[in-house]
Amino acid sequence: MESMTTCIKFSSDGNAIAVGLPHSANVYSTNPLKRIYSKEFVNFTISNIAYSTENNICAVSCYPMVGDKLKRKIYLINIQTGAVDEKLEFYDEITNIIILKDYILIILTKMICLYDLNLNSPKFNTITSQNTNGAGDIIVTEQAQKMAICGLKDGDMKIMTIQKEQDPIIVKAHQHPITNIKFNKDATYIITSGQTGTIIHLFDANTGSLLGLYRRGTLPQNILSIAFASDSSRIAALSASGTLHMFDASVRITDPMESPRAVATLKLDQCQQAKILFNHDQLFVLFSTGHMYIFKSTHENILEYSSKVFVLAH
Repeated sequence: MESMTTCIKFSSDGNAIAVGLPHSANVYSTNPLKRIYSKEFVNFTISNIAYSTENNICAVSCYPMVGDKLKRKIYLINIQTGAVDEKLEFYDEITNIIILKDYILIILTKMICLYDLNLNSPKFNTITSQNTNGAGDIIVTEQAQKMAICGLKDGDMKIMTIQKEQDPIIVKAHQHPITNIKFNKDATYIITSGQTGTIIHLFDANTGSLLGLYRRGTLPQNILSIAFASDSSRIAALSASGTLHMFDASVRITDPMESPRAVATLKLDQCQQAKILFNHDQLFVLFSTGHMYIFKSTHENILEYSSKVFVLAH
């Protein structure tokens, strides 16, 4: 049974979980599992949330319960001081928020906004195709600062540098709208899923070249979340049916008729919203019910069950 959570999100390093209830924002540490912040939003309904352990900023998207419900606000809250650093407003549904130390990628249904936290102002806005799933990702490493977002046409992906010092790369990633986009840890690879959810695509993040296809199944199914292992050797995908799929990313076949199937599958909980994340040798699977499975992920592509916890009870 679904709980009253409206949104869930791991921090990019996996050390925290942000959970939105209809009228409260909550942040939990993952080790130990403990609630470290909570704030009530009495006159608003929370629709999206994100948290960064690098700057202790929690970004909360909400809309008023009365009045202009088309106006979407994002509050940037320092959970250590409780100060609201900024309020951003948009007249479009906010489908995803990704927050890093210096930037916030705000994904709306037909555009994205990259917000610079150091300047407290938008760096740039870009129009996209219809993006109701919030597909997109941003990563900053010592070697790269990149974004991957939906292009102007359904199924197109745009790979670009944050500073725009290079021309963007446009890739026809899928024949249908993209539902998930995810970089690996060092920004060398990107994985995507499309609306049909049958095949996961692996791309070179520097050139946009297709490197591999991984078959989840033959019947359409919504992919809720995708993730790379910390060393990029494996790819995980969770479908709305509750099935977790693990693929060997070292197998590189680009023929859809020959695309390899998962080397391991597990049947978990059916859910409309969930997130997965690798953290070192562990795989976290977080459901909007508030339950989280923790698996030990081995190089032999075996998922060893570790524990199941109810996050909201901590």
